Amino acid sequence: MNLILLKTQSYFELKQITDKVYNEISQNRPQPYYAEEVVNLLARYKIILRQKDGVLHQVNISIPTSVSNAIVVGLRYIKNDGSKTEDLFLFQSNQPIITGYKGRLEKRILEYAGSHKLDR
Repeated sequence: MNLILLKTQSYFELKQITDKVYNEISQNRPQPYYAEEVVNLLARYKIILRQKDGVLHQVNISIPTSVSNAIVVGLRYIKNDGSKTEDLFLFQSNQPIITGYKGRLEKRILEYAGSHKLDR
């Protein structure tokens, strides 16, 4: 299978995770723990967590309203200096993952403006 084709499957893999979570919620079951699955999915696509300047605090999944067939994953970190930051990753149908380090994705999807350095 072509490497480009493999990279474009990431959206569908993430959607399987989110569909499972939404199914559990819709049946009034406790929300399943999905953070590890999402981190493992990112790792399969060679996206690694911050190692030197912070600790992963939270994994968020959101559906952007300004981009269709898309899911955004946010990795929130508490940095060594106590500040907080979030790295965003855009998953789109039939597209490779777009990384949003240093607030780059905020310029592409305006509804996420300010999320990189928000003090949560």
